[in-house]
Amino acid sequence: MKKALTLILWLGMMLSVTAQVDTSRNFYRKPMLGGHAFHMSDQTKSPFIKTYLAGSIGLGNTGTMHFSGYNVGDEVILDFSGQLMFFNAGLEYQQRVNDWLALYFNYGLVGRVGSDVSTILVDGLNSLSGGSIGWLIRLYHNDNFELSGTLYLQNLSGSFVDIIGYINDLLDSVPNPKITKNIPVMNGGVGVKGAWAVSQTIGVLFETDFLYGESFVRGVNSFFTGISLSGDVDFNPRYRVPVGLNFGYAFSSRPENTLLEFDHTNIYHLRIGYTGSSDFDVGLQFSFYRYELTNIEERRPWVKNTSLGFRLYF
Repeated sequence: MKKALTLILWLGMMLSVTAQVDTSRNFYRKPMLGGHAFHMSDQTKSPFIKTYLAGSIGLGNTGTMHFSGYNVGDEVILDFSGQLMFFNAGLEYQQRVNDWLALYFNYGLVGRVGSDVSTILVDGLNSLSGGSIGWLIRLYHNDNFELSGTLYLQNLSGSFVDIIGYINDLLDSVPNPKITKNIPVMNGGVGVKGAWAVSQTIGVLFETDFLYGESFVRGVNSFFTGISLSGDVDFNPRYRVPVGLNFGYAFSSRPENTLLEFDHTNIYHLRIGYTGSSDFDVGLQFSFYRYELTNIEERRPWVKNTSLGFRLYF
């Protein structure tokens, strides 16, 4: 944790060498309510009508898991232990149109793969790529509270390599078995996002959204949902320490979070960021969640993910 904090502070100071930081906090480009500057996590999106560019990249892994294998006569085959690796990357741009309306679009890639040949054989290679485009609409605003709604379209493409499923289909004489599936889906969504400044030091962010449309099971439409709540702490205005914390919880059944149909996950996160600039954020986020797996003996292992993210306001 000490090394992570040192890295964030170093990155922040390097990026702000040529910037003049307004210590009065009256002319911040970053979103602010009641003297509190907000810093977003990957789980809770911004409710503010601002122009910005944001990006993140992350890696994660499970602990060691056991696959019990198959009984073939008196022998057991494919009996081994291993880990799964997770990766994610994303880029988002939002353009402020006027005081109550903004247009945004984003693109991302998420996936999981075994850490060695044996776990790749059991769990395959699964990835989702795609993005969304939508409108952010201010619904209510005062000095300490911001509430916005969003309307968007999402397009994803899923690539699934399931070796064990292919073998099972062959054994069960399923017609036209496939080892690889590439499935595009289109969905529409609505949501509500909000922010509340408790004080100059403490803020609260929340979000809920609902998505409906095609699923990765052909011919089946589905509802997906996401709910998140996080606390936001900025030590800079009161203690003159340019460090912020964002921590919270998210519930999601969205496929980009579960990589499965008809499942959900609970995500806990902690983000440590540099808050000394008036127009950008940079930080490390640590996320922990459980994941549903179909071919592994430990069905819901814990996943630990670390991501580096930035947000630049214009």
